[in-house]
Amino acid sequence: MYIFEYNLDEKDYLEFSKFHHMNSPAMKKPLTILGLISLGVSVIMLLAIEGIFALWACAFFLLLGIILIFGKKFIIADSMKTQLKRIKKEGKLPFGKIVKVHFDEKNLHETSEVAETKVNYHNVEKIAEGSHAIYIYISAMQAFILPHRTFESEQQKTEFLFFIKGKVSIK
Repeated sequence: MYIFEYNLDEKDYLEFSKFHHMNSPAMKKPLTILGLISLGVSVIMLLAIEGIFALWACAFFLLLGIILIFGKKFIIADSMKTQLKRIKKEGKLPFGKIVKVHFDEKNLHETSEVAETKVNYHNVEKIAEGSHAIYIYISAMQAFILPHRTFESEQQKTEFLFFIKGKVSIK
């Protein structure tokens, strides 16, 4: 059994959003496809059209393609920050600032000033570890966030991961 109490802040939420979007095929594919299409358009324009317009258009689509393919991380991070600012302005943050998570033999319980959640381990869809936290997914886009700073040591984190992975039945 594990009990953690910690502060969750905007940085934790943004890190989760970046981690999720950078590891989600649904987000990576569209940006990569748009980037490849832009590169293809630039090559076609260069071959099919003559003159200064073709060079400028080719340069534009080439730059756009490179940005979309290699700048995904920055595009996603900026988009997440903008969304979080809008949500914060509306006063509806999607996370509680002080979180208490209790892992017992059958369920995990999360309590915050925003909500109280009880989830059976059979409903956990995925456990992922990012550079800043452990994410326990209970749906395709929703996860419990356990920042690495929550753990007293690397050994405790390793023991916890062993515990939680033993409780869930991920297909």
